[in-house]
Amino acid sequence: MKKLLLASVFAVVGAMNVHAADFGGAYVGGDIGYSTADDVKGFDGGITAGYGVEMGKWYIGGELGGGLSKADGNDIEKKYYYTGAARLGYKATDKVLAYGVLGLEGAKFDNGPSSANDWGYRYGVGVETFVKDNVTVRGQIDYVDWQGEKGLPGEGEWRTSLGVAYHF
Repeated sequence: MKKLLLASVFAVVGAMNVHAADFGGAYVGGDIGYSTADDVKGFDGGITAGYGVEMGKWYIGGELGGGLSKADGNDIEKKYYYTGAARLGYKATDKVLAYGVLGLEGAKFDNGPSSANDWGYRYGVGVETFVKDNVTVRGQIDYVDWQGEKGLPGEGEWRTSLGVAYHF
């Protein structure tokens, strides 16, 4: 049974490696970043999963993600975040995609003795490039315009991140 399972895994992985450098299809990945909003600053890291379609040199897709945060200051600590966004991009070359991001983000904030969830609009830009047949790296800058009455009300948060993704 173990040999059959191992052979199946190798067959699937082998089939994945035949995949050409194409941003279309499903992907999963992770990233690390740094966030800042006035005096609230710190590192975060998360995971993403998405799906996209190439139409000539254009790309359109959607992405879900979330992660943990260590951003804190002014008696406020951001604990975790979750996000959903659309990505619209243009292939500068066969292996380089420049894109924009538009979505929503939620987060849990601790404010001293209490904690609350907050939400905001997320805008971003990024560049993604293939480094192997199915592996990309990307750099992204996001701005989250927090809308709620808890956490960072009326403030904007900037996040820069570096990530890696595996395309199926």
